[in-house]
Amino acid sequence: MGELQEDIKGSNRLGCEISEDSQNPLLPILSMCKWHHPNEDMSILHRAYDRAVKQHTGQRRKSGEPYIIHPLAVAQILADLGM
Repeated sequence: MGELQEDIKGSNRLGCEISEDSQNPLLPILSMCKWHHPNEDMSILHRAYDRAVKQHTGQRRKSGEPYIIHPLAVAQILADLGM
């Protein structure tokens, strides 16, 4: 997880900057999902995130950004929309 944290720090593709003290880029997504769906089990989001990190570690887009930025950005958009 540390490598991912280093890779995405400072990236604003998630709609906000990932600061030095950010724990986990999944937290804003979980927070929004819990706000829209307070009674739902969020464990599937944790499993999906863990799998995505595992599958995409070391992968980069042509721009040089870590690939995982894109799926996280899409997840944030969907969470914001309440989906």
